[in-house]
Amino acid sequence: MLRGWFIAALLCALLHGPEARALQSEVVSSGQVSAQLLADVSTVQAGQGFLLGVKLTMAPGWHTYWRNPGDSGAPIKLSWQLPEGVTIDRLGWPIPERIAYGPLTNLGYHGSVLIPLQVTVNQSFDLEVLTLGLKGRWLVCADICIPETASLALVLPSSNAAVPDSGIKPVLQAAINDLPRAVKGVSSANLVDNRLAIDVHFPGLQQAAIESLDFLPYTENLIELNEPVQVTYTEQGARLEMTVQNQADTTDLSGLILYSETVAGERLQSAFEISPDFQAGGVDQLGLLTALLLAFLGGLILNLMPCVFPVLSIKLLSLIDGVEKQAFQVRVHGWLYTAGVLVSFLVMAVVLLVLRAGGDQIGWGFQLQSPIVVALLFYLFCLVGLNLSGFYEFGSRLQNLGAGWPDAKGGTGAFAAGVLASVVAAPCTAPFMGVALGYAIVQPWWLALAVFSALGLGMAAPILALCHAPGMMGKLPKPGVWMVRFKEALAFPMYAAALWLLWVLVQQTGSDGLGRAGVGLLLIVFAIWLWPDNISRSESSRGSLKSVVRLVSISCVLLSFYAVWALQSGAAVASAEIRPEGSGENTQGPTAIAFSPLQLRTAVNRGMVFVNFTAAWCITCKVNDGFAIDTAVTKALFKEYSVTYMKADWTNEDPVITRALADYDRLGVPLYLLFPQGGSRAEVLPQILTQNMLLEAVPRLAGLQVGDFNVD
Repeated sequence: MLRGWFIAALLCALLHGPEARALQSEVVSSGQVSAQLLADVSTVQAGQGFLLGVKLTMAPGWHTYWRNPGDSGAPIKLSWQLPEGVTIDRLGWPIPERIAYGPLTNLGYHGSVLIPLQVTVNQSFDLEVLTLGLKGRWLVCADICIPETASLALVLPSSNAAVPDSGIKPVLQAAINDLPRAVKGVSSANLVDNRLAIDVHFPGLQQAAIESLDFLPYTENLIELNEPVQVTYTEQGARLEMTVQNQADTTDLSGLILYSETVAGERLQSAFEISPDFQAGGVDQLGLLTALLLAFLGGLILNLMPCVFPVLSIKLLSLIDGVEKQAFQVRVHGWLYTAGVLVSFLVMAVVLLVLRAGGDQIGWGFQLQSPIVVALLFYLFCLVGLNLSGFYEFGSRLQNLGAGWPDAKGGTGAFAAGVLASVVAAPCTAPFMGVALGYAIVQPWWLALAVFSALGLGMAAPILALCHAPGMMGKLPKPGVWMVRFKEALAFPMYAAALWLLWVLVQQTGSDGLGRAGVGLLLIVFAIWLWPDNISRSESSRGSLKSVVRLVSISCVLLSFYAVWALQSGAAVASAEIRPEGSGENTQGPTAIAFSPLQLRTAVNRGMVFVNFTAAWCITCKVNDGFAIDTAVTKALFKEYSVTYMKADWTNEDPVITRALADYDRLGVPLYLLFPQGGSRAEVLPQILTQNMLLEAVPRLAGLQVGDFNVD
């Protein structure tokens, strides 16, 4: 390894000069353009991806071109020279500007532009240094146009762990966040003579905040760019009208909707991608009532998910304990539980919509992509389990305040039980939920919140119905000594959920997360044991001693939070990484390769492809993996029909995977796509996947009969 570092340092010195850094290349001038490569790591690791940026800086008064250069010009071309086992995917084109030149209108960039890319390093990569070679070609124009080229090289040493760079990573992440957002099902088009009209529903935007709208097509020579786009605002969005060029190809109307708004006194320009059709299509055709019904059904099914069961069991225990109480009080508890669920879902929805409107590529369950949140939930489940096991009891003042969080007997406890159930249900995506949430995310905010409310109401419905059904309440077992044992038994599902969260944390952060979470839990348990209310009266008669002990306990809790705080930086690094091939695989099942758009296109050209969008924190995903995917039967099936198996691991935030989910109107995992050979669109398989579904779908897409495949 030392020899590899020495070689890397020597190559960097030879190629880039004495002041060059390992994570950025030398600035190369092609004439009117200066180019440079930027990486968010200083060392690379086999099986771990990283972010890369191509920065182009134009001389004053000069510009270069977007993917559609407009009335004249040529787009930027990037040709890579890469070692075996390394691929690079463009994450998108930065937002261009209109550049008027006489009667022509071009689309491109002045000043500087940073093009973000994702580098995938396969597990098989075994070189001591990674050399990325780029030959860039661009047309740069002012009063005249000059074609220019530049050759760049970036040399990164390999090691046992990728080392991030805290300076460049935020720059590249900001460039990713500024890319246009892919939004499906928000637009439709019609063409009359040579006038094209595109109707757009604003995804997460307020009409009053919009100062201007524009449309830039991906297809060259589609519209007359020198004519301004005419915008008419409607109740649901806006209609953009423009003139189509003679003999233009209108089969592909995809492009960018550019909008500007003023935020805190600053005028900002953003964009989102649309793919309008001549008939309004996509998830927007679902309809509000259908979406509400699907969300309600999805919420009902969430109660059957193993991550929610422990919390519902505790709530059921409190209902049994309250059978002898007044019916009115039981109903109040049911509504408080429902309020806890609804408030939690609405808060998560608001945060999700605000972040997505700000350009973040996140989806359902995004909070569990944060190791800090996972670690805090791990603490919570351990504490609830220890309380149920009788390890500690809060003092009377805390009981009055929280009404016994784990037991959920009081009014506050009923509300808290609803909050806890919603939090642990967040990583689960039940049947019907995917379509409903895909509809919600592209609607105005009030419609989106209505769908999320229906989801929460569906989840709370069983408990609410039970509280309002005296006949069913009367059939519940009578309170007795058996409840003590039942309460203690309920601690074990909590411990199981805590172990699952700890496993998720290790998937996100490695052994460092395991150590920090373990130390934090030790400090919290010690603080509970030390808390004055848990010391007998004879041991705590002195008020000064209780104050000191209370201060030490609080300090231990604060130290436990500090122990996991640094894990967020690990999440930021992992968000740009593609997990190793076959990581976490069942050896009986098919071998997976890491998902990337480029590898997907290549694989589809060769044959059928099955893509598994999953996450370590997704219980539904893991159940489907165990029973339908990671099996010997599926391995034989994929081998028989030459199916490439790709895994898109969304455990940590990944904008590439989020964009791919959005392409199929999905907000979260699981998502299962089966591509036929050469197909541009995949068949979406059900979220609850079975072995028989794969046995039916694969031969059907291959043009064969199910009976042709021998499962023996």
